[in-house]
Amino acid sequence: MIRGKKDMKIITVKRDQELLLIPDAFIDVTDGEVLKNKALLISKGRIRKIISSDAAYRLAEREKIKYLYLSGITFMPGLIDCHVHFALDGVDFHQALGRWDNEVLLNEHVAKAAANFLSCGVTTVRDGGDKECIGLKVRNSIKDGSFPGPLVNASGYVLRKDGYYGTFLGAGIKSIDEGKEQIKELSHLGVDQIKIAVSGIVSFKELGKVGPVQFTQEELTALVQESHDQGLKVMAHASSDQAVRISALAGVDSIEHGFFVSTSTLELMAEKKIAWVPTVAPMALLTEEPQRKLRAPEEIEILEKTYRPHLDMIKKAETMGILLGIGTDAGAIGVEHGVSYYHEVRLFHQAGLSNLSCLQAATCQAAKIIGREGELGEITLGKVPRLTGFMGNPLNNLTVLRNPACIVLPEFN
Repeated sequence: MIRGKKDMKIITVKRDQELLLIPDAFIDVTDGEVLKNKALLISKGRIRKIISSDAAYRLAEREKIKYLYLSGITFMPGLIDCHVHFALDGVDFHQALGRWDNEVLLNEHVAKAAANFLSCGVTTVRDGGDKECIGLKVRNSIKDGSFPGPLVNASGYVLRKDGYYGTFLGAGIKSIDEGKEQIKELSHLGVDQIKIAVSGIVSFKELGKVGPVQFTQEELTALVQESHDQGLKVMAHASSDQAVRISALAGVDSIEHGFFVSTSTLELMAEKKIAWVPTVAPMALLTEEPQRKLRAPEEIEILEKTYRPHLDMIKKAETMGILLGIGTDAGAIGVEHGVSYYHEVRLFHQAGLSNLSCLQAATCQAAKIIGREGELGEITLGKVPRLTGFMGNPLNNLTVLRNPACIVLPEFN
């Protein structure tokens, strides 16, 4: 079953096609301006002109260009999820891992997850990796047309230290030289970024407890440098202030999760221009139905005392100018692919961010975090036409994001 609005329309723009899109409005997410009576000319897979609607109709007639008038639609750049896991299902961790050895079940699962992202208006995702490189395989399958889905930035497997958290993410390294070899191998495989597990996970049983830091400062810095030498950004799985701080000092490109980060470490991140993908949903959604009834009251209390201060730090990070991105950690328990996207945006708003700031974290800022700002994140000349359209304006009401009316995708990724 595809989740999301069932009558959502997917508009695919072919590589050699010229197409005029004429909606009611476009949103400029850089400043919140709503552009009415405008049209986009798409040609050779890029936005080539932004002209008035009247000029678009004249151009269509004169040059015999196909046009689509989309009554009531407001377009914004396609939504971007900065942290997902295709290899997991959001329901049962062990069931998901058991599916990895069954090609039929696995293909069925990832195709459904990809479709769910699209049906929820998410046109680009960054996969956080898994031991079997399933996210990388999904990226390649979508590219070759095996099934429809979003553009995928893939991590392959995750670098982690042997004996520490993350056996489902990567094999584990015993030395930094081995880690450097893994980075070179991942680069050869064509991954889009490197993921490093710097810490363990946050405890649901003991407030403030996080699995131990896996690398020394010197070790982590060496791995980040090797990744950058290979031309690859680094996303760091890091919770606990210590893990976030050594990640920032090592020069990673983004902090993933970041629970229990301190103000002084946020200041360091701001100084070093390190982005943050806070992934609130995996904690917050467990405290809401239907997940809440599956948890003991003591566990709910720990979860709430963990994620609520996290919201305060997100707002503080925004005031410091830290680049924030929407990332759901889709695949984590209680976090469904696609459908959970709105909830992460809602939680950013609950943290005190304006509607526009939330949309920026979902689009132009997210594009910078994943290294795709040259092609995504804004509706401007030269960008790839990956757009999400709504009946209504999410600048006025973020709940509009729950029901996208259409998406626009290029024929190729």
